[in-house]
Amino acid sequence: NPGPMTLTGTNTYLVGSGKKRILIDTGEGNEKYIPNLVSAMKVHQCEALQMIILTHYHHDHIGGVHSVLKTFGDDIPVYKMTKNQDEVDAEMMMVEEMKKAAAQKQAQKQKREQYQQQQQVQNNPTNHPTKNNERKTNSNSTECLADFKTIPNGMIFETDGATLEAVYTPGHTSDHMALLLKEEKSIFSGDCVLGTGTTVVGDLPSYMKSLNRLLDLDAKTLYPGHGPVVHRPGDKIREYINHRNKRESQILDFLKAGSGTSLDIVKGVYKGLSEKLHPAAERNVIQHLLKLKDEGRATEKQGTW
Repeated sequence: NPGPMTLTGTNTYLVGSGKKRILIDTGEGNEKYIPNLVSAMKVHQCEALQMIILTHYHHDHIGGVHSVLKTFGDDIPVYKMTKNQDEVDAEMMMVEEMKKAAAQKQAQKQKREQYQQQQQVQNNPTNHPTKNNERKTNSNSTECLADFKTIPNGMIFETDGATLEAVYTPGHTSDHMALLLKEEKSIFSGDCVLGTGTTVVGDLPSYMKSLNRLLDLDAKTLYPGHGPVVHRPGDKIREYINHRNKRESQILDFLKAGSGTSLDIVKGVYKGLSEKLHPAAERNVIQHLLKLKDEGRATEKQGTW
């Protein structure tokens, strides 16, 4: 499921060394996922799933739960931390805004193509324009057919060859959780830290605390929810912390020079960013603005900062 928000796709992980193993995250429910999972299990001599652990509620991580349970057994326990429903509603609004922006861009492209085709017909009446194929897509829901077992911070999961500890890391989402693999001193970071680029932030103060919490673990390897494996986690996490601090400075510089809406700030600070990613960037900007407002360093009136 590659895309602007998922990089090369969602990473899922089989953890352990025995016949039954733990599966971390399940992808979005793409029809190609189950064959890939079955193939990986055969290669690594895994015959069954002991449990499923979900890092957070986003659809590209929990969307495959139903198909995994249908394939491997409805009795497999599924673990996840609880989420804030208000946050889910806000997330869905952002997704809809991104879909709307993509649809508008596609409509503009189709108009250009239709105009070009009309011009071709006028220049050469024997040619007829081809009809545009209408692509129908089903919107993905964050709901999945599973009863989650709640995870408290610090909960231990054990399987042959592996011991995992739940590390509560809110900020990307309110229910976000990383997992520490004790035997290797490695972190499954979900979307708190990615292999490349940066992540969307839902609560900045919580997110910064989570980054420092992961930094304190002094892990040797980091397995992200998206992107390549990180072999120097400390450097990557410090890069994330520095990036957020730099972004805050850029926003303050913008406000010192004048005023504007959160979208104005996105356009002023995120130079060259694709418009379809503006809603995600704006969400991060809003989090910075709210933090600055709480600290008395920014004010807001009717949507203008």
